[in-house]
Amino acid sequence: MSKALVKLFINLHTYLYQFTGGRFGSVMGQNKILLLTTRGRKSGREFTTPLVYLDHEDGYLLIASNGGNTNHPDWYYNLKNEPLVKVQIKDRIQTVRAAILDETSRAPIWQRIVAQAPQYGEYESRTERLIPVVWLRRGE
Repeated sequence: MSKALVKLFINLHTYLYQFTGGRFGSVMGQNKILLLTTRGRKSGREFTTPLVYLDHEDGYLLIASNGGNTNHPDWYYNLKNEPLVKVQIKDRIQTVRAAILDETSRAPIWQRIVAQAPQYGEYESRTERLIPVVWLRRGE
């Protein structure tokens, strides 16, 4: 799929999710979707991206797979620069703090991620980089 089509799909998905308060777009197949809003590390503008998430303790897990591409996704670099971000889950918007898991913390969680969402194992096989796992903590 071309980058232009992917961008169009992401923009449409984001718009419909926001417009319907998550009644449309909060689930895709077996995956739950949230909207992540980060501040661009270069532009300072806000960017909103629909992402698969998993519930985890007092927050949520995001996987910076970028479909197995060689680079991390832009949203990852943005939250690494400014870890205080917004998420929308269905009609609830909240501010959370992002923490990138180190390799030791990531290992057991990665097994759980691949068991719940096998596509991430496939993405991992496509790249030589370690796919980051981000923990979004509520109440920060």
